[in-house]
Amino acid sequence: MAERAETHLELAAIKQVMAEVTLPPEITGAGRPEGRIQPGTAVRIGIIRDSAFQFYYQENLEALRDEGAELVEINALSDRQLPPL
Repeated sequence: MAERAETHLELAAIKQVMAEVTLPPEITGAGRPEGRIQPGTAVRIGIIRDSAFQFYYQENLEALRDEGAELVEINALSDRQLPPL
């Protein structure tokens, strides 16, 4: 892929354009964005489960629960509104 990129892309121009980009502080680092959700804050995450959305990696759902998230199942095909907060 690197060889193809060097052959087909103007890498110097891309580097120049990217050097001018300023990212918002919340996405410049790795990991969790700081200052958005404080540790210990209750978080509810909607998980769509219906015939259109059936597959999820169970370990991802478990990781969210382990971090304290409440997972709320939603049926996008039949639910007419989101669950109450």
